[in-house]
Amino acid sequence: MLSPRGADPVIASHELSHVELHTRLAGAEVPQWFDEGLAVVVCGDPRYLAPASVRVSPSPPSSRPGDPAVL
Repeated sequence: MLSPRGADPVIASHELSHVELHTRLAGAEVPQWFDEGLAVVVCGDPRYLAPASVRVSPSPPSSRPGDPAVL
């Protein structure tokens, strides 16, 4: 059941992905981080998934001897 606040496609698909995962696994244990991460990816929640143009990739390590790597 969804509350009136949850009646939007992002929240509904997030919650339904939990149901689908647990139905398909038929009682098998899944780490909570995987369950939540999968739900976020499935629903495309913009609060957690930035568009590709906004994502920041890690900086390459410094090439100068003695400099600490920049992550």
